[in-house]
Amino acid sequence: MEQLEELQGRIQTALHRIYGGVAALEQKHANRPVPTLEELDMQKHAELLADLDDEKMANAQLEERLKLLHGRLEDMEKKVAAVDGANDLIAMQAELELLRNEAGNSVESEALKAEVTRLKQDLEAARNQAASEREKLEDDLSEATAQNEQLQAQLAAQPAAEGGAEAGDTAELETLRREVEELRARAEAAEAAPATAELADEGVSEELDLRLSELDGELQTLRASNDQLRQSNAALRAANAEGVADPALINSGLEAEVEGLKAARATDQAEVNAVLARLEPLLATAPNLPEGEEA
Repeated sequence: MEQLEELQGRIQTALHRIYGGVAALEQKHANRPVPTLEELDMQKHAELLADLDDEKMANAQLEERLKLLHGRLEDMEKKVAAVDGANDLIAMQAELELLRNEAGNSVESEALKAEVTRLKQDLEAARNQAASEREKLEDDLSEATAQNEQLQAQLAAQPAAEGGAEAGDTAELETLRREVEELRARAEAAEAAPATAELADEGVSEELDLRLSELDGELQTLRASNDQLRQSNAALRAANAEGVADPALINSGLEAEVEGLKAARATDQAEVNAVLARLEPLLATAPNLPEGEEA
């Protein structure tokens, strides 16, 4: 509205100048007596004719400028009338400010990053514990195997007459054999744990690929929104350079910025979902964590 009022003032000023110039010219020629060709010098007459032509040209230029200003005023009134209303523009600006505040608030993002870091640490601790237990089981199995071989050698060296002692040793040997078999089973289970984790990783690869595809789609949307925003900003800069503020370009720029912020937020969420999709199956297949820790 301020630009419209300023333009109207400029038009009124130009009109006053035109009317004043025409009136002064008419008064000048009306008060001056018309000389005859005999009384005037030919050179002076030519100068007067040139001045008259200049005045006519100046008047014509002023009239053309007045027409141009009237045309610009009509265009501005049409553009202002084409705008639905200030309420839509205010609502769009409020939504844009809300999205800016949400994008600038990094509390939720920091919390998600901290949770991802904690899950990685828990997973690493679980893997270390599983490796330690596996080494311990292998040591126990080696020790039990050595004891079994030692007892078998002792039994082979004992006389056949010691039947009662042999029966007791046989029972102890059977007990040791059962313990050895149990330790072997536990060791095989520990060795099969990494293979199970690898199978689980292969099982979730499709879901991870789907999350990555979603992330790629969000990135494409973000690039398209940024391209649209750059085009709108270029159009706004061109309009400002010409001294004409176009409400349609302003609305287009605001809409492009809103879409860019929405796409950026969706990209961040897709990236977090992809990380969680990668960590959840690993935590599900990892051994139980030590008491007091959470997965």
